[in-house]
Formats: sequence, C-alpha cells, structure tokens
Amino acid sequence: MPDELSTLLAPVPLPPDGRFEQYKIDKLLGQGGMGVVASAFDPKLRRHVAIKIMKPELAQSDASRAMFLAEARAIAALNHENVVSVYEVGQAMGLPFFAMELLQGTSLAEMLAAKHRFTDVQTLKLALQLCDGLGAAHDRGIVHRDIKPANVFLEMPRGRVKLLDFGLARSAFESDVLSVLAGTPGYMSPEQARDEPTDRRSDVYSLGALLYRLLAGRLPLEDETVSGVLAQLLTRRAPPLADARPDLPVELCDVVDRCLSPEREQRPGSVAEIRGQLASVVGALGTSTPVAGVSAAQRTVEHAEGGRELRVSRPTVAWSPSEWSVSRCCHRRPWLLVDWSRACGGFTG
Repeated sequence: MPDELSTLLAPVPLPPDGRFEQYKIDKLLGQGGMGVVASAFDPKLRRHVAIKIMKPELAQSDASRAMFLAEARAIAALNHENVVSVYEVGQAMGLPFFAMELLQGTSLAEMLAAKHRFTDVQTLKLALQLCDGLGAAHDRGIVHRDIKPANVFLEMPRGRVKLLDFGLARSAFESDVLSVLAGTPGYMSPEQARDEPTDRRSDVYSLGALLYRLLAGRLPLEDETVSGVLAQLLTRRAPPLADARPDLPVELCDVVDRCLSPEREQRPGSVAEIRGQLASVVGALGTSTPVAGVSAAQRTVEHAEGGRELRVSRPTVAWSPSEWSVSRCCHRRPWLLVDWSRACGGFTG
C-alpha cells in the first residue's frame, strides 16, 4: 500500500499487503474534493483498474456519502464508448468506493498546459465525440455540471475522447443532496453562478466555453480572480467568437455563441443539435488539414526536477504526472512524449 494513500485515508487502518477489498493497490494517481484515486489490480477479473475511494472525513456525512455514490451510479448507468466505464460500486472498511476502467492517455487540460495547439478540424472532431458522450448522459436524465478540460480525457493510441468525473452530476429526476455552488469558474453557466437549478442546457453552456477556449486560445470570460469571473458571468455576455477568430466559418461562430447565451432558453436545446451543426462545419472545412506531429528525432524536451515542469518544442505534446488525473498512460515512466499524429490520428470519430 503506497504510504501517501495510507496517509490520505487515515485514520482508517489499511492492511499492509496493499489490498482494499479484493483490489491490490499499485499507486496513488490523484485526489479530488470527494475522494482519492489509485491504480489497482483486480485478481478476480485479472485486469488493472482505477479505484476511487471516498475520503474518511467526508464518509462520516450521510449527505456526502450520497453524493459520492450518486457519482458512481451516474457513470454506471451509462454504457458509452465516450464515457469512462464503472465496473463495481461498493463499500469496504466503512468507505464507499467504485472501480472503473484504467485509461491510457492524457487529459485535455494537460495537453493545453503543455501548450499544444489543436487544429480547427481536430477541435471539432474532439467536440463531436464529446457531444456523443454528453448526449448519452442527457438521454439518461443526467446533467454533468462540470464540463472542463480536466474532465475530458484523450485515450491513446486510438484518440478516443472519454468524459470523466461525474462528481457534480445530478439526475434530472432527483433533488440535489447538497446545496453547493457547483462547477468551475470560466466554464460554469450563469445559472450555476447564481446557484440556481440546472439542466442539460447548463452543460451546453460549458461545452460552448470549452469550444471557445480551444478555438480562440482563451476563455470567453476571464478575470484574475474567481469572484471576478463569477461577476462577469452574472453581468456580461461572452464576446462573439468571431471577434477573436474572424477567419472561422459563420456557422461555427453562431453555434458557439448560442451555446454561450446568458439565457438558457436561447441556447441549443440539445447536444444532438450542436453535433449536427459541428459535423456540417467539419465537412465544409474538409479533413485534409495537417495534423501536428514530429518524429522522435525532432523532439526536444527540458524538464525540471521531478518532471513537474516541462518546456516543449511544438508541435510535440509533453505529458507528465499530475495529481488530478484519473489514470496514467504508463505506471513506470515519470513522463511520456506523445506523437500526436500517431497517437490520435487527428480524431477520426
């Protein structure tokens, strides 16, 4: 059992053989507000998994336990290639947990931190897959409420997009178990900033903010402080995408701008509608746009002690361990370089 995991789960005594329930813990992958995530081996099914364990201090609260289990149920209810799969939900040593697939690849947030620039076609093909996964959730009455780069995973080597972390998800047919301001400033909808009820159109706004970030290179509403971003959400409309990218097709700017409408009634009613418009734009742009990538001989990387800070010569993508990722591409290597064209094929989905 990794020492850092034992520390995070104290005072719950974990066995010295590194087992949690039947799972043999390998290493700590990260932690979030609700729980810690570790890679593990399941001897029953003979496969590696990612296991999320609720933090002991939160497990004492009935409301927090309900929220944690709601996340597991939300993901387990979905069976879609663009949503991370949950294999088991349970409790051990008084702590709720769930086991999910251990993905290989990197998050969109890590790629953006590495200064990777996506082509417009890559961005739209990524968005098409994200629409598919999000649409599957909406069809089951599930609102994600935290669409952002850290929750979009790019699986290698297929380049498949996986939607992660339904920790803030709610069913449209049940009330919130906690009354909290939920979401991430910069990507959350105005109604989330007002702590009002949310529906699928809240996810539509967040999807629009994500598209704006990828296409314009910045968020639609920015400020140096969280309170400043929240104030802008409540008082300003996002500037038109065409202001930042006048070269983009009018149809693309229109759908992103409608997603970012302050009034939810003015946004597209479903991600299926958005997907249809994005697919039309992809067809208009064509699929011959070159995909960024260089040979191994052309890559140059300088990394600081511990591999935490990277300076990368474009268009190489640099990946390094992050405390927030659900899974890792390789357990034994401190960092990994990914040739984008080989690993993702320009998003063929």
